[in-house]
Amino acid sequence: MAAVVETQPDLLAAPAAPPVAPPTPEAAKKPCVFFQNGRCRNGEKCPFAHIKIDVDAEAAASAAMAGLAISPASGVRQCRFFAAGNCRAGSSCKFSHGQTLATSTAPALSADTTLLLSRLQTGELPMFALDVECVATGTTHNDRSVAQIGLVDAYGRCVLNIYVQPKKAVTSYLTPLTGLTEELISSRGVSLDEATTMLR
Repeated sequence: MAAVVETQPDLLAAPAAPPVAPPTPEAAKKPCVFFQNGRCRNGEKCPFAHIKIDVDAEAAASAAMAGLAISPASGVRQCRFFAAGNCRAGSSCKFSHGQTLATSTAPALSADTTLLLSRLQTGELPMFALDVECVATGTTHNDRSVAQIGLVDAYGRCVLNIYVQPKKAVTSYLTPLTGLTEELISSRGVSLDEATTMLR
């Protein structure tokens, strides 16, 4: 028969560390949020994975597993109701309606602006800018006549450049501001009617 030996606990010994639960298979796969911020106190005993993750990649991976679309510009899940054209939450929706969130180098853009920019980039929506230079035909600030019409595309490439012969007598070509001279207008200028026809 074996003898049973009972021991008394050592009251002066340091208290034992509270047991850390062994990691479950599910928890071991999840990254430790405290480790991400550099503040995990459990060290090697932490039941969660101590790995650095790319937040955008993580959002894309979880969304792909859930079958959701991700806004490439913001990493935010797209609103499936907005995509179907019937989101009732409107601007208070917690999901993306296609807008681009602010970054350290760019401001936030609305969904409309983001859509417009993407349509411009793909060439689906052509965009042009019109610049008009005027010459002085009198002594007040309203005494001006069109003398040059410039049209550029979304990339700043010149599409059309027309010099216009004013109907009224020119008192100043405002050359320092416009770059126009009497010689340039008289040699290459057309009537305003011709210019607007070419512009259309």
